[in-house]
Amino acid sequence: MNQNMSHTPSSLPRLLIVDDNPSMIRLLGTIFDKDYLVTFAMDGKTALEMVEKDPPCLILLDVMMPEMDGYEVCRHLKDNELTADIPIVFVTAKSNAEEEFYALNLGAVDYLCKPISPEIAKIRVQNHIKNKYTTGFSVMAMDALSLAILIVDEHSTVKYINTCAKELLNTKIHSLTIKDDYLSAINFSDKSKLSAFITAATSTEEIRSAMFLHDEEVRQIFITPLPSTSSFIQNVTMRLALILITEPNETLSEVQLMGKLYDLSPAELRVATALLAGKSPGEYASEAGLTLHTVRSQLKNLFSKTYTRRQSELVALLSKLPPLRRQD
Repeated sequence: MNQNMSHTPSSLPRLLIVDDNPSMIRLLGTIFDKDYLVTFAMDGKTALEMVEKDPPCLILLDVMMPEMDGYEVCRHLKDNELTADIPIVFVTAKSNAEEEFYALNLGAVDYLCKPISPEIAKIRVQNHIKNKYTTGFSVMAMDALSLAILIVDEHSTVKYINTCAKELLNTKIHSLTIKDDYLSAINFSDKSKLSAFITAATSTEEIRSAMFLHDEEVRQIFITPLPSTSSFIQNVTMRLALILITEPNETLSEVQLMGKLYDLSPAELRVATALLAGKSPGEYASEAGLTLHTVRSQLKNLFSKTYTRRQSELVALLSKLPPLRRQD
């Protein structure tokens, strides 16, 4: 059996099913294949190797397996700093309260008893994935930023607007307008570009351009896809766009934008810049005259603030931010 069961886009949240029963793997794959990128392992050792190589968003884990049972797999994952925060849902025929208590006490987030209800399983998995990533784009976090932020759907309907954006649209920017929860631009040229950018951001993984508003004060507005794991997305198939508006005459690089979104310190921004340039932590430490321990500490902070686990994920996240190029 191929360890990648899905024909869905790789941009979707990835699940790992760990079970020694092929029939159970096929059943779970059928339940989740439309909304997730589904992979599987038939033993604990293979599962640990797969998680170390490419951590999934959530693991569906059987208890009774030969050589290494699900409980031991869970212990290994929770003892590893890089995998400890991956949600684990046990899927097992053991239905007694003592087993459930034991599994949850090991660090699992849920315990599903066979035979499982597909509808309940889907809702629980969706909620656990959403809860894991909520902090990254939470209302509280975005409302505290000094950057004007809006979230819209493919039809330009506003789903969220933070305090800074409200103040900006009410008092300073005359190029943009919100009427009946619909975001648009007054200038015809701006209106066409804005609509095109929103369409692109809600239909593709990346958008590589930004626009300037035609107004008395020059402001950049750029749009990027909102991660499918964001708490703003109530359905995993829903597509939303994150819109950011800069201060007058402000030009932001990708890393500076990341700094604003994730509240990074200047030192953390310098590390991120070095990584984006292809340098290793050791190379940056040598060039900057820092100890490798200091750089690794800053890198650990970057992982924590950006909700990534390794350097490749962090660089991928940075690379998805649109460069602020003028497209007029």
